[in-house]
Formats: sequence, structure tokens, C-alpha cells
Amino acid sequence: MRSSTSSSDGRTWLVTWGLTLLLVIGCVSAWETFWRERGFSPSVRDDHSLWVAARRELRPHDPDEVVLVGSSRTQVDINPDALIATTGWRKPIQLAVTMGSTMPMLRHLARDSSFAGIVVAEINPAIFFAALRILDPITGRLLERFHTLTTADLVEFRLSMFVQQQLILRLPALSPRELLRAIARGEWPHPQHYTVDRTRYRFMDFELRRGLAARNRFATANRARSKATFLRPQALVKRLDEIEALVETIEARGGEVIFVRFPSNAHVLEDERKVVPRDRYWDVFVAHTDALAIHFEDYPELASFTAPDGEHLDRRDAITFSSQLGKIIMRERANRRND
Repeated sequence: MRSSTSSSDGRTWLVTWGLTLLLVIGCVSAWETFWRERGFSPSVRDDHSLWVAARRELRPHDPDEVVLVGSSRTQVDINPDALIATTGWRKPIQLAVTMGSTMPMLRHLARDSSFAGIVVAEINPAIFFAALRILDPITGRLLERFHTLTTADLVEFRLSMFVQQQLILRLPALSPRELLRAIARGEWPHPQHYTVDRTRYRFMDFELRRGLAARNRFATANRARSKATFLRPQALVKRLDEIEALVETIEARGGEVIFVRFPSNAHVLEDERKVVPRDRYWDVFVAHTDALAIHFEDYPELASFTAPDGEHLDRRDAITFSSQLGKIIMRERANRRND
């Protein structure tokens, strides 16, 4: 027979745990509200697992599938809703990577016999036409992770993703270490100037970007010191032959590849014109491929955009840019079918 003391102890512990839970929930809610009122919003961590999750969304043998590949310009400049509105496409799967090279991903999709969709492939001239493919391993590690991710990894990732989508306190800027650093500087932490959603689209808000002018000057100086080399004519033709073979492989399965040169300006465009001049690279590339290739400078609707940091559009401009790009893609595809 249980004693009254035992029952009383059980109720006491239950009340204690209940009050503790309520206190924790109250503290977390207060913390979340405090920082949200100061401009912070949830953002997911753009890591290997997020990329693999996006890659796993790719439907096999589906001609309506659309994939975006390239560098951070593709990740930032494309607003999916605006692109969908003018193309009628399904939401494109975002596989672009910061400093990512288009070539390894194009090769990956060409080798995947189940892929039969549309690839919008970015031409970032400083990466695409580089003589040394030192950035290829960035994408290579993602592809390796894609082949080795286990079911347990995926379950853990989805749980982590749920928390990241809901809670501000998971943001790096609000970690204990960053909070202490901000306190030491005598200031509040500042919201990050971009957010990433679970489908890997990145939305830049340059109104939140601190010290942009100084960062642009630093980037200009770094570019001036760069020792990067670019393909000479014979090597360029060899690279373009490989690209065209990949395009033909995808097209043979009913797919399509569309190349896009995204906007750049100021110090970035000045450097690109100097080290990878259009007449020696882009124009040669266009003459070498049967795929649709769109250069922002050829269309007034695209050439008018200004990238605050020289190569990425603000999230507000990305909406209009994506809408205009979608219209151009559909118009050019129709013209090619009628020729």
C-alpha cells in the first residue's frame, strides 16, 4: 500500500517540473520577442546537409524539373516566386554554392541518367574561365556528402532544420560568444544582412550591411593582388568542348541547359573586363555552344540593375530581376523554336 507521503512527493515533483517548463518557455519566448523586435528573423544554416536535402528533392525522369547551379550570385539574385510567375515553371531546386563552380555540377547532372529537366547554369567569368579549377572541390565535397548521407543523418538534419526555422536564438550572431563580443564593444548585436530559407535561396538586405563601402574597397584591393590565371585559347576550346558534350548529353535525354551571366558592376565588373574580357571568353563560349546563353549586358531590362557589393542584388531588386529574366528566357526559347 502506497503511503500518503509518497503520493505527496510525486505531486510535488510534477508541480516542480511543470513550473520549470513554464519558466523555460516564458524565458525563451521573451528572448525571441526581444530580438525579433530588433530586426532579427529566423534563418537556416546553409551547410552540406541543407544542400544534400535540396539535391534529394530532384525528381528522376521528370522533364518539368528545374535546377539552378552556379555561385552565390545565383543563390542571391534569383527570387523563386518571381521567376515562377513569368515562366510557369515548378519551383527551381537551388543547388548553387558560394564560390561554387558550375562545371562539376553540370558534369554531375549529365552523368545522372535519371535527370531530364532544365538546368539554369551560371557563368561567373572569374570562376568559369579560370585556368586552375581550385574551387571545384567545394562542389565535390557536397557531391560526396550526397552519396554518403545516411537515414539517421537525414532525420537529425530535419529536426535541426525545424528548430532553426522557428527559433532566433539559434542564429550565430546571438550565440553566447558573439553576445559577449558585442557587449565588450558596447553595442547591441546587429541582424545579419541576409537570410537563407530551407530551400537554400538567399535573400540579401543591403540596408543591414554594415561598412559596405570599406568592404568594397577591401575587395577591390584583393582583386588587384590576385594571381589567378585564365584559360588560353587552346585550353579554352578544350574546356568548351567538354561543356558542349555535357550539354548534348542532357539534351539527348530531353533536358535543356540555359546559361546566364548575372549582373556585376563597379569594381567587380571592371576587374572582370580586364582579366576575362568578353570578346575573348564569353563571345567565344557563345559561338561554341548551341545552348541558350543570356548575358545581362545584352538586355536593357537586366543591365540596369546595380549590385551594391558589385556582384549580388538586394532582395528587393532580385524580385524584379528574376521576373525580367524569366520573361527573357521564355521569349528566347520561343524564338529558337520558331527559327
